Amino acid sequence: TISSSEAGFTKSADQSEAALSITNQKNHFEIHKVDQDKKQLAGVSFLITSDNGYRETKTTNVNGQIVLEGLPIGVYTYAEQPNDGYVMDGKAYTFTVRNSGITPDSSTLPAIVNTENEFVLQKTDEKGNALSGVTFRFSYDGKGTSPFAKDSYLTDNSGQITFKKLPAGKY
Repeated sequence: TISSSEAGFTKSADQSEAALSITNQKNHFEIHKVDQDKKQLAGVSFLITSDNGYRETKTTNVNGQIVLEGLPIGVYTYAEQPNDGYVMDGKAYTFTVRNSGITPDSSTLPAIVNTENEFVLQKTDEKGNALSGVTFRFSYDGKGTSPFAKDSYLTDNSGQITFKKLPAGKY
């Protein structure tokens, strides 16, 4: 950010030279990511692009933040990338870097909130009555370790089995 404050100096007649130092500050913008309980989310990726050609994917740190500093002048857009176990908010956000600073000021922006995804299986009879105690087996054809801790699951008293934070994949 270019300093907009005035600066001056005084040179006396007996000085052969005078010096003036003006320091510009690096611009600074932060992206904050939290879950539905307002806990910081680490490891969430955002694609950040600009009309000046800037394009980079950044990932939130342990404090749920991405800190951007020293960005060139331009209009920037950032959008969350797919993240297993959570529902993306699907929005693109913008900010502008000018010589005079960044707008909007990231300290005034709310954190971007993710909610856990949820899958609910409902078992009913032909009349629509909930059936409890019915056994289901699930399989996972996605990448990585299966999210299922057991070989089979029983429907509860309301005829449901609920899973949260399932990773992407075929089930």
